[in-house]
Amino acid sequence: MMHGFALGWLILAFVFVVRPSKRQSHPPESRGQSRIEGDGAIARVFRLASRKQGRITISDVVVDLGISPTDAEDMMDRIVDGIHAQVELSERGRLVYVFPELIGETSTTRLTPPPMGS
Repeated sequence: MMHGFALGWLILAFVFVVRPSKRQSHPPESRGQSRIEGDGAIARVFRLASRKQGRITISDVVVDLGISPTDAEDMMDRIVDGIHAQVELSERGRLVYVFPELIGETSTTRLTPPPMGS
């Protein structure tokens, strides 16, 4: 009976201690992280949004950057700040990432007072 108990603990130790360290031993490049974080990927997303009149989808990011949908979602979650990038729901129920600064506006409201003497 005691041997079975010890064997069970040994198996648990292997599953929770040894195996996770093997999974984490892969360099970030093999998990796609360097492709997301580096090489100006965020700037590429903004350029893509500029080409698409300020509105893009996850599929646009996947195709343009050559990353997985999950990585594209993670990146867009980091980019969306409610000011420079926002998320909207399309009429078809799809998420659309909107970059207001990249959409042509016909009128604006001045947020700062005009210079003195004007």
